[in-house]
Amino acid sequence: MKKFLALVFVSALALSCSGAFAADYEMIVGHAQPEGNPRWVSMEKFAADVEKLTNGGVKVTVFGNGQLGTEKEMLEQVVQGVVQGMRGGQFDFSPRLLMFTLPFLTNTRA
Repeated sequence: MKKFLALVFVSALALSCSGAFAADYEMIVGHAQPEGNPRWVSMEKFAADVEKLTNGGVKVTVFGNGQLGTEKEMLEQVVQGVVQGMRGGQFDFSPRLLMFTLPFLTNTRA
């Protein structure tokens, strides 16, 4: 009887796991830049690469132009698990990172 129950358990486990590998997933990512911006282009390339490398198993939907909100709002959505990814918004939560933009204050070298 124990062998039979073990066989039933293993069979049920195998059947339940088999669908997990064939499942399709959708990943929602956002950014606040307009079409044609390098960030827009890179996100579209990311979406195409992910779909290609997963043989269509993961579909990436990119929302640009701030369609999902401001960069700060999108970052909050990522933290909450509503959105799976975004680009930008780090300065809203950590203004200290603005120091990395200092080299762009002038057009000339020293």
